[in-house]
Amino acid sequence: MTIVLVIDLSKSMMESIENVKGAVLRLHADAYRYRDKVRVVAMKGINAVVAQHPITNLRVVANKLLKLHVSRFTPLAAGMLKAIEVLKEEKRRDRSTIPVMVIVTDGNANVPLIKSLQTSEVRTFDPLDAAFFNYEDMAVDDVISVSQVTRKEGIHTVVVNTNQATAEWQYPGVLLTEKIAEITKGSHHEVGGITEREQAVDEIYEAIAQDERLIAHEASSK
Repeated sequence: MTIVLVIDLSKSMMESIENVKGAVLRLHADAYRYRDKVRVVAMKGINAVVAQHPITNLRVVANKLLKLHVSRFTPLAAGMLKAIEVLKEEKRRDRSTIPVMVIVTDGNANVPLIKSLQTSEVRTFDPLDAAFFNYEDMAVDDVISVSQVTRKEGIHTVVVNTNQATAEWQYPGVLLTEKIAEITKGSHHEVGGITEREQAVDEIYEAIAQDERLIAHEASSK
């Protein structure tokens, strides 16, 4: 498999990012055993960047996460779109690879795509307004559009929502990640309600590891 971890580095993820790092380290043995390639796409600022090229050593990936900084933005659509680009390129290089997108986020998308998938319009927007969720509707619409592209490209998805949903404004984040999983025919896991760190790491690890093996099994049986 080629696995792209799409990691949300928004400020609301601060309490969860250590758990994500712990789970990534736990996945190290699996990636080494199965020779899976892993890449990290970080949702950073108002866009997304590739933080790590495809490798089998997840310890390098975890160290990359340690060096990335949080922001007030969740460009979820941009992160997913960047992952699609990476996976399509890997598929071109090796047609036998199984493309998997693992999305770890609280789902509180607030940054739309710079270029609309539907109209090709190039947008300009104020980052401060984005931080205060003034473009939330547009950002959510873009996530849905990218989810449809993900499904069309035959990319498998594992969606892990870390949203603690302690405030009313956070609930739409859970609904959005559920929608991503529904559109892409992927799996959805909610781990935000787990307060004990070791248990949270276990839950994130198990959610990703079990789904990856199920995806590999289903692909090999076709």
